[in-house]
Amino acid sequence: MHEKAAIVGDPSTSGISCAITAENIAAVMDQYGVEDIRTKISGGSYDDWMVDQLDEGVNYFNYRGYYGVSGFSNNDVDAASNGFKLPFATVITCGTGSFASETQCLSEKFLRAGTTVSPKGAVACVGSATVGTHTMFNNSVNIGIYYGLFAKDLETAGEGLVYGKANLYENYPSNPNDWVTQKLEQKYQQKYLEDLKALDLREPEFSYENDTQFVRATHKCIDYLNFSQPEIFRVPYEMITAQAALESGWGTSRYATKGNNLFGIRTWNKDTPHMIPLSMNQEKWPGWGVRIFASKCDSVKEYIRLMNEHPAYEKFRDLRMKMIAKDGKLDSIELIKTLDKFSTTPDYAKRVIVTVSYTHLTLPTSDLV
Repeated sequence: MHEKAAIVGDPSTSGISCAITAENIAAVMDQYGVEDIRTKISGGSYDDWMVDQLDEGVNYFNYRGYYGVSGFSNNDVDAASNGFKLPFATVITCGTGSFASETQCLSEKFLRAGTTVSPKGAVACVGSATVGTHTMFNNSVNIGIYYGLFAKDLETAGEGLVYGKANLYENYPSNPNDWVTQKLEQKYQQKYLEDLKALDLREPEFSYENDTQFVRATHKCIDYLNFSQPEIFRVPYEMITAQAALESGWGTSRYATKGNNLFGIRTWNKDTPHMIPLSMNQEKWPGWGVRIFASKCDSVKEYIRLMNEHPAYEKFRDLRMKMIAKDGKLDSIELIKTLDKFSTTPDYAKRVIVTVSYTHLTLPTSDLV
């Protein structure tokens, strides 16, 4: 049997170890008889390369890199034309196996794509269930899977995954998750606190009396939050500011003035501090409420978290990652067009785009970010 493998190691964000992992897996496959091994560890355009390899019908499809799979997404699997040539796929990076979310994760999409008559995707796929994974551990699991399948002659994807986990514990026996929490995160948290102290950086006061002051206050809040937010998880200033202005009536709505909620963010937990719309019975829990925040900047923080984690905004995250992979620049207008699930208003995205233009008009050029 002529076997083909596509092995990706994108070092651009998670580091050179991803490329080394890819080369290690390729070496194992070569040693155990895989005849056609294609590797991609540099040069960009990883998503296009993966699409081409999937369509060519490789037997093994492996990705190691960072959150967002270098721009490769569910849409690429849906558009695949590999037919009955279904590979065993491994996409060991943040969020690729979060099958409990409301939308299909990438590993689930690999399995569900196509039909029994016209299949596509993969015969099996292994991903990571959360967005809090770590490079060194992902590498260990990834290498272990393929070493188990080839060197140990394991026959199923499940056995390979078990061997990958065993490899993780063999290399990091003293509870890897606690090691990360207690060592790495303590280190970065300490550095973060030191920087905050040195800069005297604290949550800015969110005060305003007109539209211009509202925009400036929102920008100061975003500056503060971005200090501890990796660039790949940031949301454009224009998008945040325009939505805050539109959703809160430029900070004048009841939810903004009494509940510090600039986006109408809801809660379905009656124990979470909330407000009930005046049109509803104030004495009876209607099943949801509009959240109350300790500060307006807190509501901006929660909005950013939702954009980065909520299944409804997967299109936003996919497009953002493609933009970052291409040239590192975010096109706010194109990203706003992905907000079809943020509001039931049919022309919501157009309203936000118009508001972006107005927020620019409220500020002198020197203030624009």
